[in-house]
Amino acid sequence: MTTTTAMTKLVCAECRHENEAERIYCHNCGERLDRSAVSAQKKAQDPQEVHRRLQKMLGHSCLFWGY
Repeated sequence: MTTTTAMTKLVCAECRHENEAERIYCHNCGERLDRSAVSAQKKAQDPQEVHRRLQKMLGHSCLFWGY
């Protein structure tokens, strides 16, 4: 299992190399990194940012539904 340190680096489970959060594969050994911790961090974003993205995605339909 890959872990994160300070939520900015992904640590490879195979070789323990610290990788940038954007990486999919370990820069040292090529092992595929477990990015679930990065995904969880992104899901815990600011609620206002989530609301803004939803408004942008839904466009004018928000006016129809009264949101």
